[in-house]
Amino acid sequence: MSVDYRAAWMPEQEYRDWEEAAAIGVAHIERECAETGTAGLLVTATVPGAGYTPSLETFVARHGHHTTPKSRNRRPHPGKRPTLVYVPDAEMLEQAAGYARDYALCAIESSFFRLDG
Repeated sequence: MSVDYRAAWMPEQEYRDWEEAAAIGVAHIERECAETGTAGLLVTATVPGAGYTPSLETFVARHGHHTTPKSRNRRPHPGKRPTLVYVPDAEMLEQAAGYARDYALCAIESSFFRLDG
């Protein structure tokens, strides 16, 4: 499989809380959005997932694009754009990578699905 996006990864760390990790990921995708003139997309496990941290809530409010694996077939496809995926599993990561084609993908890792391998 060829990679056609720029990837960034925020590993889970004991000293970093979820808001700090989300804020770093949001800042990265915001820079990519500014460079490309494109709105960003957030991928979470559930729709209320954007409410997990203030940074994610602000991101969704600013860009208006939020999806989940379950909403993939129920909502219009948000199209290709810089994408932030919050604590993904394999399905979410694959979905996010598809949305990030030709743009940037940033994943916020959890210890339940490690991204360092």
